[in-house]
Order: sequence, then C-alpha cells, then structure tokens
Amino acid sequence: MSDQMFFDAPFDIVECIFTHLPVKNLLSYRLVSKSYRDLIDSRYFANLHWRHSIRTRSNRIILCRCEGIASVGSDAGMHRVDFDTLRHSVLKCPMHWDYFSQFIGSCNGVVLLYDGYEHITFWNPTIRTYIDLIHPRASIPQNSNGNLKYNFGFGYDHFSDDYKVLMSVQLKFTAVLNGEDIVKEAYVFSLKSNIWRRIGDFPYFVRNTGCHGTYVDGSLYWNCVERTVDSNFRNLIVAFDLATEEYRVIQTPVYEDINSEVGITIGSLEGSLWAHCFLVVGGEEDLAGISDVWILQQRDEEEYSWTRILSFDDPIKFCKPLAYSKRGKNVLLDNQMNLLWYDLGNGKEGRKLKIRGLPAYYGSDVCVESLVHLDGDASAEENLQHKREKKVVEDEIGRSNEGYPS
Repeated sequence: MSDQMFFDAPFDIVECIFTHLPVKNLLSYRLVSKSYRDLIDSRYFANLHWRHSIRTRSNRIILCRCEGIASVGSDAGMHRVDFDTLRHSVLKCPMHWDYFSQFIGSCNGVVLLYDGYEHITFWNPTIRTYIDLIHPRASIPQNSNGNLKYNFGFGYDHFSDDYKVLMSVQLKFTAVLNGEDIVKEAYVFSLKSNIWRRIGDFPYFVRNTGCHGTYVDGSLYWNCVERTVDSNFRNLIVAFDLATEEYRVIQTPVYEDINSEVGITIGSLEGSLWAHCFLVVGGEEDLAGISDVWILQQRDEEEYSWTRILSFDDPIKFCKPLAYSKRGKNVLLDNQMNLLWYDLGNGKEGRKLKIRGLPAYYGSDVCVESLVHLDGDASAEENLQHKREKKVVEDEIGRSNEGYPS
C-alpha cells in the first residue's frame, strides 16, 4: 500500500493497521495529521494497541537495571533490550539511580520506581513521560530495635479506570524477632485523584525488605509471614484487591513430605501469579533440596489450585520466570547470573541470551511497550469520540438511503 493510499484509507482501516505497528512507528505517525494524533493519543487506542500486543506477544522489552552495590559505576541505571532482536540501549531514567533505588513493578507499560527515601516515580519509558511524587511518612515512631521499611505495590483498578499504589510501612524483621509487635500501616495513592489515603493496617508482615507487591489482574500480591501459636512463623501469600481494597489470604504450595519451612518468592508471568519454592539442605558435597516453580490457577476468590510448571535438579535459591516464548513452548528465566530459556516440553535448560552492553550484575523484568499516558489528553479523547460518533451517523444515513438513486 502506497503512502497516499494509506493516508486516504477509511478511519476504521487506519485504526486496525495502527494496532499492528510498534509504538516507535506510531509516535512518528502522530506528526502526519491531527486526526492521527488524536487517535494515537487517545486512551481508547492505547488500550486497543496494548491488548493486541498482549494477545500476540509482541512489543515486548526486557528492562534491566543495576541493583545494590552494582549500581555504583558508569553503567548504572536502566537498560532496554528488545525481546525479539536483543538490541540493547540505555534509557534516560527520570530518577537518579543509585545503591538505594528500587524497581517496584510494571503495569500496562508503565513502571513504578522508588528512590529508597521518599520519592516514587510513575514512568512510561517508551513514550518518555513520568510523574514524580513524595509518599507520606509513617506515624510509627523509629525505635532502637529496628528501622521502618516501606513496601509498595503498583497496579491498575479496572472498575475505576485508575492506577493505584499501595504502600505498607512496617518494622524490620529483626525488631519482630526481638519480640516487638508487628506494627504496620497502609496507604493507597490514586493517580486519578492525586491523593494518598490511610486505609488502616496491613494485616500481615512482609518478610523481606525490598520485596514489593506483584500485580496480577486487578490485585496485588505479597509474600508474607504470620506468627503461629508456638511463636514461629509460616509463609502465606496476601492479596489486595485494588477495586474493593480488601485483603485475602492464599495458601502457598504444599509439600506434605517436608517438615522444614520452604522458602518462597513470587512474581507475575503473563497475567498469572507464580511462586518459586526452594529448600536447600546439606553441604557442597551432598547438596540436596527442592526448587520448583508453580502457577496459580484461580477460578474465583475462594477456589484456586497450584500447578507445577518447572522443576530443577539443583536446589537453586533464585529463579525468576520472565516471559513465555512466542509459541509458549519455552519460558525465559532470570537466575541472577544469566537470562536463559527453559524448555517446558523436556524440562531442560536451553541457550543463554548473549546481550552486549549490560552490566555484570543486574535485575530484569519483561514489560510490554504501550502508549499509556499518565495524565491523559482530554481534547484528543473528545476529538476521537466526535469522529467515531460522526462515522456512526454517516453509516446510519447510508443504510437509510439504500435502494434510492444517488
């Protein structure tokens, strides 16, 4: 199709073609005409394009960042890797990235960053828009037995069409072990209203500092612990519904033949919650244990089950599933040293990804590039709605004139 034919194409055909294009191309087409800009900038089209990307497993990128001591150096910051071509580039992060900086999570192509002090930043790295804000300070006083820790979760509320952040504030685990009460506060931020609200207490203890909430289909999930009657602790997963702002508990995968407490980490894999369960026993010569990845199959809030999709011979302590391959036969893993493919058919590790330009140590997440604007564009939305309503009227007039000579 020639450029002239493309520009003269009916509006609904242009819309269909645009949903198949990468975001980079669409940003260029914004400059062609006002009608194109109104379409591409509208929330309606951003959602349409994003759903097509999810369905076809396209427009995916790997976001890599230095963490901890590795963030001190010239290559510190955020790196972008194209999922299909493995082309690497360095992103200009809106937040100064250092030892304390943390990647909270991503949702609909938007990521949330935390500077480790008081600033959190909403950022769409594809269209390079961001919003920076300061989180509220907790009313829990600092004490000599342990400092406060802040944990965040970031996701999308489908019912109110709003991006929300849940912040929990707790004492560090050392204070809890020393007998301190598990004091905890919770706050919710609404991007639509630009307001923080205190919503009471977070009901359980988030065990690991820096382990932020995982977003899956309207809810945030945390790996938590609760104190048992014999003063020990047991693992559980706590979910927070962003629409109802209510909590619920999900039991972790059960190992009936193991008496020891199994370690667990959780994350999101293409719209499903995964749990990596691990237990390491013995020394270097007689190392043994378990290392499995489970997927949560949830039919409703009350009925759910776990399905094991990965099992490793070596009881590794860290395994992070990132994304399925195009056909879903392999899953990309981050084992804290490499990114590698795992064959779901034969249960074996495959080739490692060789990406030039990345730092020696990094954390990674897979995101889908999107056109989601953090502030919205009311004028573009109104113009697009007017254009669609006009097309409906023209179609109705055309149908009423069927059978009549022109």
